[in-house]
Amino acid sequence: MDEAMSAISFEPLNTAKLPEVIKDEAVKTEIQQVSKPVQIPLPRDPLLDFFAAALVRHGRRARAQTLVTRTLLNIHTLTRAEALPILREAILMASPAVKILNHKSKAGKPEPKPFALNDRQRAKYAFRWILKETAKRKGPLPERLAREIIDIIRAAKDSNGVLKLKADLHKAAMVTRGSLR
Repeated sequence: MDEAMSAISFEPLNTAKLPEVIKDEAVKTEIQQVSKPVQIPLPRDPLLDFFAAALVRHGRRARAQTLVTRTLLNIHTLTRAEALPILREAILMASPAVKILNHKSKAGKPEPKPFALNDRQRAKYAFRWILKETAKRKGPLPERLAREIIDIIRAAKDSNGVLKLKADLHKAAMVTRGSLR
């Protein structure tokens, strides 16, 4: 989810170093307009690949990538905005910071203990929860995913199932953190 990985930037052409052969001003201005910085998106976005991997069933990766593409198209259709930033924001909002694991105490009794998650683990939990919540909706999967992602962006913490799961997990982590020695 590194923003530096999302696009490649090319430097503009230095028109001061153009050969003296080009004397026509119209050609020089056309070259200057063409040589402005260009943002080229990467052919594969790591977040979209991770999202497709979460959707793969029975080894059908191409179908999962098609679902991701259609989901992005549905997000764009419903919001009339760029879909990838909306997806990134929804994943960021839905991803938890911690997970709770049971560890044996000195007495041999398992006690819950919170652990921090890295970015990939956070995204994995977010995708898992989004897919779980979309199962409650009706309609084609790309449309359900798009609506759930948009609802995460628009919703308050109490009204969205994914954000409720995140809040509950964080609340439980705070409670278990208080009981640690």
